[in-house]
Formats: sequence, C-alpha cells, structure tokens
Amino acid sequence: MEVRLVVLTIAVMSISLSVRAQQTAASASENQQGRLGAAARDERTIEYTNSTYGFSVTLPASWKGYRIIWSTWQGHLPGEGGTIHGPALQIRHPKWTAENPREDIPIMIYSIAQWKANPIVSAAPIDPDFDELEGVEEAVTIVSHNPLRTFAPQDGVPKLR
Repeated sequence: MEVRLVVLTIAVMSISLSVRAQQTAASASENQQGRLGAAARDERTIEYTNSTYGFSVTLPASWKGYRIIWSTWQGHLPGEGGTIHGPALQIRHPKWTAENPREDIPIMIYSIAQWKANPIVSAAPIDPDFDELEGVEEAVTIVSHNPLRTFAPQDGVPKLR
C-alpha cells in the first residue's frame, strides 16, 4: 500500500479552503508543538516535514511556531454503505487562540486503495452559516502555491488503519 497519495490531498486542501473563501465572499486531541523542518527554502519560508508519511509543506516564515493537530478523517463509500477512515492533521497558525481562532490548513492522508474507493469526504465545514475565521485568505494563498512535496517515508510505507 503506497502512501505517496498524500499529493492528492492537496486537492482536498485546495477545495476545502476554496469553498471557505467562496462562502466568505458570499456571506461577507491534543496539540503537538510544530517544529521547523530540516530544510527551509529560504529565510521567508519554513517547512513542516512528516517523515512517517513522506511529505512536507512549505509555509511562510510568519507561521514559525505552528502546531500540528492530529485527528482522524472519516468517509462514506458510495454504493457500499460502509465507512473508511484515516489520519488527518491540521497545521495551526501560531497566533491561533481560543478567543481569536485562525484558519487551519487541513491535510487528510489516504492510501491508494482508499483513494480508489472514491470515498465521500470533506475537510470543509458542512454548516453554511459558519463564522469565517481570520486568516482564510492567507491559508488559500498558501495552498494555491502548491506547498506540498512528497518523498519516500523514512521507515517504508506506513500502514493506514
């Protein structure tokens, strides 16, 4: 089972954040401390690197001190009535607080078999009346610049539950 499919999750990220940006225009776990990746592109960027799943995400330097929030995505299988799930994470801006939450960058990790099953999933909020969070434009800009890079996972291909 190959997990290099993480590249396809950038599409989910883009769609999710684009939906939020469009809704803005129309309507006006535990935290794990993030760390800098081994190699930043330049002093204006930093990287989140995940060697378990074999990907990195380039972020603006203003995101230094970001946090990674782990969760599990769940999807429904069309026509089969079953559900599938897998790991998900959100990259959280360092200025995010409970009083002033900011837009996260969601990443859903799929195996190739899960992706081929064509599950119905979304990282976007379902409620059309949600409050838009500060930083959505910045998150959309980050995602639109193709920040995701893949590489071979450090310990081979991890098994997704």
